[in-house]
Amino acid sequence: MRGEFRDFEKAEAFLNLKRIIHNFVNPHLSLGERTPAEAAEIDWKLGRNRLLNLIKKRAQKSHHSLR
Repeated sequence: MRGEFRDFEKAEAFLNLKRIIHNFVNPHLSLGERTPAEAAEIDWKLGRNRLLNLIKKRAQKSHHSLR
């Protein structure tokens, strides 16, 4: 992956995505197979495909035409 990011914005977007996946998508063994968001009692009812459903929720919030 060396040399993939040509500017700061692309690197920042990638790191933000990694943070979102860590906190909302991937369950953690140390949290009883819950995500950090679920452990903090943030329940968006994302279901089985958490990442896709998180993207859909965000798209609905941003673009009223997608509702």
